[in-house]
Amino acid sequence: MLEGKTWAAGDHLTIADIDLITTVSSAEAFGFDLKKYPNVLKWFENCKKTISGYNEINHAGCMTYKTYWDKAYSKYK
Repeated sequence: MLEGKTWAAGDHLTIADIDLITTVSSAEAFGFDLKKYPNVLKWFENCKKTISGYNEINHAGCMTYKTYWDKAYSKYK
């Protein structure tokens, strides 16, 4: 889908990219290897640089969620 494209749904950043980055960043936070998908990785890196406030709005929340998940999951290991 991203072959030869910069953005998911057009020539410019759209709400689609903002929606998709939440899923992709969550997958990355939980250890999913994006290197296997170079078009997604390129898009993801571009989104992180382009979306104003990405770290504060999304990334920080993903990492907080992962911390809670890891703590809860460790009780069942």
